[in-house]
Amino acid sequence: MENTVVATFLYIAAVTVAASGVIIIALRNYMDRVVEHVYGGERFPFWFWPAYLGLIVIFAYVVYAHFAGPQTWAGWATAAMIGIGMPIQWVAVIFRREGRQFLANLRGPWTFTWVGLVRIFFGGFLWWLAVNA
Repeated sequence: MENTVVATFLYIAAVTVAASGVIIIALRNYMDRVVEHVYGGERFPFWFWPAYLGLIVIFAYVVYAHFAGPQTWAGWATAAMIGIGMPIQWVAVIFRREGRQFLANLRGPWTFTWVGLVRIFFGGFLWWLAVNA
C-alpha cells in the first residue's frame, strides 16, 4: 500500500536536498558569504519567514496525509523526522542567536564540501524512504 502524497514529497525532497548538496560543493568557495548573509545578521532576510511558513504548511500537509491515508513505515519515519526535527531546528537555530551565530561562523571550502556530501547522502536516504512509502 502506498501513500502517494508522502512518496511524492519524499521524492521532491530527495532531489532538492541532493541537488543543493551538489550546488554547495560547486560553490564551496563562496558559501562563507551566503551563510553569513542568511544567518549572520541581526535578523533573517525578508524572504526567510514567508518561505519558512510555506515549508511548515507543506510539512503539516504531509504529516496529515500520512495519518489520513495508508500508513507505511516510511511514512512513520517521515512524520517522526518532521515532528522531531522541526522543533529541534526551532530551538537550536531559528529562535536562538547562538545557534545562528554558530552557522554564520562556518568557514572554508572543506567545511562546505562536507556539508554538501552530507546533504547528498541524506538525499539518497530520502529517496530510499520514498521508494518504500
